[in-house]
Amino acid sequence: MPRARDKLRETLAPLGKREVRRAIAAARSELESSLEASAAERLRVLGAELVVRKPSRGTIPVRLVDVVIRDEARQRNVSVLVGGNDRIVAVEELEFQPDIQPDEIEEARAIAERDRRVSAVARRRGAFVSVFVPGGHDGAKARLVGLRYAAPARRETVAHVASAVVDLTAGELVSFERVAREERR
Repeated sequence: MPRARDKLRETLAPLGKREVRRAIAAARSELESSLEASAAERLRVLGAELVVRKPSRGTIPVRLVDVVIRDEARQRNVSVLVGGNDRIVAVEELEFQPDIQPDEIEEARAIAERDRRVSAVARRRGAFVSVFVPGGHDGAKARLVGLRYAAPARRETVAHVASAVVDLTAGELVSFERVAREERR
């Protein structure tokens, strides 16, 4: 029994950095094999996490790494399950948008703040940005990031000043809207 317990502990252990790197390399390689060189450069790893498949009775669970990749060339999000020995177990197109990653937020801000209107809002004293998932925009497959700009207002309050939506797939600002003073109250 101690052997089975040790094997189970090994299976459930957190992912190591080396294991993550190898799984990402295997997943990228799998997707790159079907893409042109220029399109392969547009793959963005959104994350990697441990997946443990429920075992059949009396067996040890199977340890897998789920690598989520944004394929900008085909405007899709893909889950690649990687097993032991960097073996690809499954490749599945996701029907939803994964969480927005910190590097995507930075990129979205850089794109948005190239626009002089957004830049003026961002430069306001004490201004800060929060992220939201925009709705009501065309292009369900596009990777959209919403940025809500706020700044200090009178009487020690904070006011929503403007909103911007960035399409990371196209690398452009899709919309910008200033909030009217009456709406800020």
